[in-house]
Amino acid sequence: MSQGQWVSFGPTHQYRGFLTAPPGTTPLPGVVVYQEAWGVDGHLEEMCHRLAQAGYVALAPDLFLVDGVRPEALSRERLQQLQAFFNQLPPHALRDPELMNTALNAQPPAQRQALSESRNTMMANLNPEMHLAKALASATFLRDEHLRTQHQKVAAIGFCFGGGLAALAACHDPALNLAVMYYGSPPPPALMPKIACPILAFHGEADQRLAAGVPQVRAQMSAAGTRYEAHVYPGAGHAFFNDRRPSYDALASRHAWARTLAVMDEVLS
Repeated sequence: MSQGQWVSFGPTHQYRGFLTAPPGTTPLPGVVVYQEAWGVDGHLEEMCHRLAQAGYVALAPDLFLVDGVRPEALSRERLQQLQAFFNQLPPHALRDPELMNTALNAQPPAQRQALSESRNTMMANLNPEMHLAKALASATFLRDEHLRTQHQKVAAIGFCFGGGLAALAACHDPALNLAVMYYGSPPPPALMPKIACPILAFHGEADQRLAAGVPQVRAQMSAAGTRYEAHVYPGAGHAFFNDRRPSYDALASRHAWARTLAVMDEVLS
């Protein structure tokens, strides 16, 4: 059974994250796990445990913490309520203001206000560049400070905006050994030549906002000399890996997870 705990890290220990590790003291590779829009929730903690069961030390930094505390609008309870609200809507609702306003206006006033506040605050915090310093500090902590992972190889894996953050971190951390993007946006082409590790990407075909750009990204990565492997799953949409969302796709998730573990074993061993 993997062990989980919250730890502090960063230059002044100003950051916090959920860390899991297999039992024992054997040195192991580390994996930084970057959250979706829902923060470090039960699903992300389960992902950390799954990585620990596969033989890695996993750290999920809470990107929404400010001075050690989340804003009330981004509290775990409030984001759970927002996710439950979104789970009743079509997949594109998050980026459809008209549909969103119609759905919100159908809610009781107090609930409508709370949902609107959480949504607006969440959307304002989904720019990967806002969290780059925390992302890089997470990898540094595993690589240089944590006893089980000190001087071991480190990968980054992220989901949705966290997937984009994993790829962005690869542009700024030459010591990173692997970046895995689950339905995340690619980094700017100008930064791609700075990537020194393989990039593994997974998308749902129905998530055309991202899937349609895969051929171009593949060409750009190739031109930059980066090993880039992308998989696009027919019939799957955005967030196909999150089994707490209606978008969950078991077949796509099974293949993506098996491929993730295979590439991690290849690159991090």
